[in-house]
Amino acid sequence: MVARPPLPAPVTGPVPDVDVVVRNHGPRVVALLRRTFGPRAEVDDLYQQVMLEVVRALPGFRGTSGLGTWIHRIALNVIFQEMRRTYRAPRMVDVDAVDLVGDSDVAADVEAAEAERLLYAALAALPPNQRIAVVLHDLHGHTLKEVAAELASPLPTIASRVQAGRAALAEALSDSLRHRRTRRSKVAR
Repeated sequence: MVARPPLPAPVTGPVPDVDVVVRNHGPRVVALLRRTFGPRAEVDDLYQQVMLEVVRALPGFRGTSGLGTWIHRIALNVIFQEMRRTYRAPRMVDVDAVDLVGDSDVAADVEAAEAERLLYAALAALPPNQRIAVVLHDLHGHTLKEVAAELASPLPTIASRVQAGRAALAEALSDSLRHRRTRRSKVAR
């Protein structure tokens, strides 16, 4: 067994001001949560949970990584907890609740909102390890190497998770669209 070096002592000096931390890093956390979970009301609650975790852990911040990286990791931990919780009890999304009529801007907006709901419903159905890999790579634009480093997983594992997640998303979305077209053709008759 390889001996690990001892953890460094906490950074000396003043603990970063909570208001400054929230102001400087809050928008990135919100963006990460929204890209991961979509337009859900719970995003605000999750943001508060992340910031509460940051405030609790701030006195022990060691400074071995940048403050933003450290906060990002806390946010990922909260995201994983939420994904595990919702993956065990998936929510049902009624994607057929709206019938579109006409070519107006309202219809286009409703169509876009429905497409977004379909995407996030399909993302929610993915196993958490695939979902976070797809979100970080495809929605946040991180490279596979960056995702592997953030999740502390080997690069081939991350590549496999992204590929499997994309395949599952493609299948779920094509099934949803096929179902929607079938429903529309029955209504049109």
